[in-house]
Amino acid sequence: WNYKKIGKDEEFDVNYDSLVGELGIDRNPTTILYYPIFLLRRAFFAAIIIGVPGYPGLQIVSSLILSGIMIAFLVIIKPFKDAYTNFNNINAEVLLFGNMGVFALFTFDLDANIS
Repeated sequence: WNYKKIGKDEEFDVNYDSLVGELGIDRNPTTILYYPIFLLRRAFFAAIIIGVPGYPGLQIVSSLILSGIMIAFLVIIKPFKDAYTNFNNINAEVLLFGNMGVFALFTFDLDANIS
């Protein structure tokens, strides 16, 4: 797939603008990887939740790693043209990352080690 066609080939833009129109490809060509990374992250998350239902610790740690990777990609690459869209996606990932910590509190019996 030739990312250099984006913005220069009218037929390509008409066909694929809904997929790549909001990405800042002219700024950084690696922004085209946002959607594959996003979809792979969701697939790994689903596989972890379904594949290892008896290991909530593994699920939480894996989800934290996946969120961390996505946060790093969003902060370093900033894939979208619009700064607000970048901020919104980073904010959503940070909130998901924080929710995993809350899930950990409710998943593990913290009072069992006190007595």
